[in-house]
Amino acid sequence: MDIAGIMGNFYTGCSLGEIVIWIGIVVIVLPVLRGWQWITLISPVFVALLLILISGIPKLEKYADKKWGGHEDFEKYKKNTPVLVPFIK
Repeated sequence: MDIAGIMGNFYTGCSLGEIVIWIGIVVIVLPVLRGWQWITLISPVFVALLLILISGIPKLEKYADKKWGGHEDFEKYKKNTPVLVPFIK
């Protein structure tokens, strides 16, 4: 199983993309937050935790294991490919 392109570097591109978008939003609004507005930073943290721990990556891994689990190529890909951050295993 030779995966080229972005999926060859990590296999949860959509989750990483969503987290990066939220980080970008935080960077943009950070300078204008005042007082109770800081509580809005809960949202990006919540979304990231949701994707990493509950709805994104765990469901994707469960589905992939159900569909391709046991295939030698998939097991090798899963073992050698970072889940969320490229080049960090």
